[in-house]
Amino acid sequence: LILHIVILSLRTWTVWRRSKVVGVGLIVFSLAAAVPAIPVMVLFSGTVKFVDPPYQPFRGCFLEGGSHVFSSMEWIILMVYDAGEMQYCFILTARH
Repeated sequence: LILHIVILSLRTWTVWRRSKVVGVGLIVFSLAAAVPAIPVMVLFSGTVKFVDPPYQPFRGCFLEGGSHVFSSMEWIILMVYDAGEMQYCFILTARH
């Protein structure tokens, strides 16, 4: 999730021609999204349950469960962040 936020921020900052004001705004906005995402990820990882694979040819870890609430919170944080990034692009489009 945090890598996704960084990639979206760099994309938006590049679209804005690397403006310092926009860069500072994106850093603040990124931190506002990443800070609550970290405890949600930690809480979600505590609810994940791995089991033995259900059939023999399967290799690797088999995920059986995890909290849908924490998983949904991650997506909500990402969607709110993405909506904010879109606003930056809309502002740039409206200026031209």
